[in-house]
Amino acid sequence: AIDTVVVFIGGRRADGIALQLLEAGRPAATPVAVIRGATTERQETRLLDLAGLARMGAGPTDDRPTLLVIGDVVALAPSLAWFDPASLDATTAFSDPVPSLPATPAIKRAKPTRTSLESRP
Repeated sequence: AIDTVVVFIGGRRADGIALQLLEAGRPAATPVAVIRGATTERQETRLLDLAGLARMGAGPTDDRPTLLVIGDVVALAPSLAWFDPASLDATTAFSDPVPSLPATPAIKRAKPTRTSLESRP
């Protein structure tokens, strides 16, 4: 009954998580985003459907934590990719296998600047 499922550190168990959701009645065409290294220069996002995640898993594992976002909200990804609109194609079919889907390239982020905090009594 939950619209969106978010799994933190779900990379190595992604296929099993997908299978459990399918067995519980979640539609095979449910959109999924597999996000590695979220909010870092090495962020990579792949879009697929729940059946594809069950079949192929999250892909190769490395030292970056993997976040799984499962639900119709993932279909908004192309319109929310403000940091690189070309990285997610709005015409991408979620049922395509993972290798044909785009991955977001590394994003160059400005280094944070230190600012003094205002103190209040």
